Amino acid sequence: MMKIFSISLAALAFFGCCILSGCMVKSETLTAMLNAAEALRLRDYKMFEKYVDLDALLAQSVDLTVDEVQRHGGKWPPILEDATAFAKPIIIKETRKAFEMAVKTGTLNKAAGMNQLPSLELLGKMVGLFGAPQAQANYEIKDVQTAADGELLKINVKTNKNDPWLPLQIRSKKEGDHYRIVKIENLGEVYKQIMNQIID
Repeated sequence: MMKIFSISLAALAFFGCCILSGCMVKSETLTAMLNAAEALRLRDYKMFEKYVDLDALLAQSVDLTVDEVQRHGGKWPPILEDATAFAKPIIIKETRKAFEMAVKTGTLNKAAGMNQLPSLELLGKMVGLFGAPQAQANYEIKDVQTAADGELLKINVKTNKNDPWLPLQIRSKKEGDHYRIVKIENLGEVYKQIMNQIID
């Protein structure tokens, strides 16, 4: 009897933790995140693009990093050192090329330093967070807002146990039988927190 009671308490504790962390909340965006992370693990670029609108995230990353570099008087690599707003398509093209190579060779975590592209560094760190929910302790779902054609997921993630929570607001859209990540709504906030962690 005591053994059954102990098992019941353990089960209640487990489900209680699941409810608090949001692991029992259904989210199509979360599924897309995990599928994208699996694509990176498999070095499958086409699979990654199935679950992530890379063009949209590239545009976001380039817009933000170009603005930040110009604001702080930094410099891009020689090939892009004259980059201004009209040159962003060139930067997006170079970042996409470097990102695709990094995914296919499994060197995404080293790609930023190799190519010296701030936009690639941000994109690499951002998509690297998609795999955080593979461990229950590394994510907390805060809110899921659904619409006819998509979903907005608000989720806290961390890649290591002792890291501070990093809030993500990820928008996805339904495409056929799956959802595809199309935007990080709070990318500016994510960028600042990532940079602070690097500095610390």
